[in-house]
Amino acid sequence: VRFTELDNKNELIIKEKEKILQFIAELESQKLKVLMDCYNAINTNFKDIFSKLSPDGEAKLELENKDDPFAGGLDIMARPGQKKWCLTQAMSGGEKTLTIIALVLAIQMYKPSPYYVLDEIDAALDDVNASLVADLIKDLSEKSQFIIITHRDVTMTRVDHILGVTNRAGVTAVLNLNINKVLEYFSEDPERAVSDGAE
Repeated sequence: VRFTELDNKNELIIKEKEKILQFIAELESQKLKVLMDCYNAINTNFKDIFSKLSPDGEAKLELENKDDPFAGGLDIMARPGQKKWCLTQAMSGGEKTLTIIALVLAIQMYKPSPYYVLDEIDAALDDVNASLVADLIKDLSEKSQFIIITHRDVTMTRVDHILGVTNRAGVTAVLNLNINKVLEYFSEDPERAVSDGAE
């Protein structure tokens, strides 16, 4: 009787163990699917955005361990213009900035947020690339609000609203400028631009 009781308990434990192992395997399978869906979607966005920011260029994300993605990291690869493929570590400051901006925006497109704060992301870019980034953010701003801290004229000319802070003689003042209203003001009477500029 004692043997039968212990044997039954042993069979029950074995069955419970099999159920737990099966449940773990299902979780791991779901986890891998979620990861790969996310990876593939962001990678597609990344390739698309980078090609817009770097004409004739390409970019991609590569898993370090394709057989077991959880056992490795992720490489960020790019080929700006007609250059060779390389990791971000081997890029110039401007190329690296452009690549990372493309990646951040690719993630943004996958999981959009209501608003973003970007602090001087165009500082290391030349005017041409800063313009491309500003134009792309302008397009994306139809779905999310972007707050950009910048000193670049090419970026400021593409925004809807400017907030500026000045300090004269120890007095801080805030400039609040709605670009659309300013353009509307001058479009009503082009002579205003000349007369206001003369003042």
